[in-house]
Parts: sequence; structure tokens; C-alpha cells
Amino acid sequence: TILTEIGKIFYFVTRAILLFIICLIPIVQVIAPFLWFLFGAWFLVMEYGDYPMANNDVAYDKQRGLMRKNRMTSLGFGGTLTFMTMIPILNFLAMPTGVCGATALWVDEWQQQLDES
Repeated sequence: TILTEIGKIFYFVTRAILLFIICLIPIVQVIAPFLWFLFGAWFLVMEYGDYPMANNDVAYDKQRGLMRKNRMTSLGFGGTLTFMTMIPILNFLAMPTGVCGATALWVDEWQQQLDES
């Protein structure tokens, strides 16, 4: 578990540094907010998706593979959570909603796809 969390931190930091560098490049910096939003959405789905998958002994690499396989569903879920965190008062519900939503995604989609592969 500790190694998985260290891996997630390394994954986040390396990509955040790249996005920060993009923010410093004059013309390219126009797309930086959109890239940060997508990165935030992706990282939230990785964070909340880890709860039900780790409870079912799915390795971190397989978790990322399942999320990549369902990229639009994953980004839709993460994007919704990202929007929720931006709205005052509603952001208090983002964490429990994220855990419940990730569990529902696990039961409805990810678990079946893991069983098929």
C-alpha cells in the first residue's frame, strides 16, 4: 500500500512539473488551464478508483490499465468530481460522492472487464 501511494505521488509530481513548465511557455500557456483540468480529472479518478480496486486486490498497474481502457468514462467521472470541487458548499459532497461513484463504477464496469481479461 505504501509503495502504491509513493507511486501515485511520483506519477502526480512528474506530470505536474511538466504542466507547470507548459504554463511558462508563452503561446502554449493558453491551453494550460484545460490541461490542468484534464489532469485533475484523471488524477481524481485514479485516486477514488483506487479505493474499491485496492479492496479487491487489483494492482496499481492494472488499475491504470482499466481506467485507460475506459478513458471517456473515467474522465467523465473525474471531470464531474473536479467541477464539484470548484463549487462552494457542493465541494463538501465531492469526497463521499467520489467514493460512492468509484464503487459503482467498480461494480458496474471495471470488475466485469477485469474478469473478462
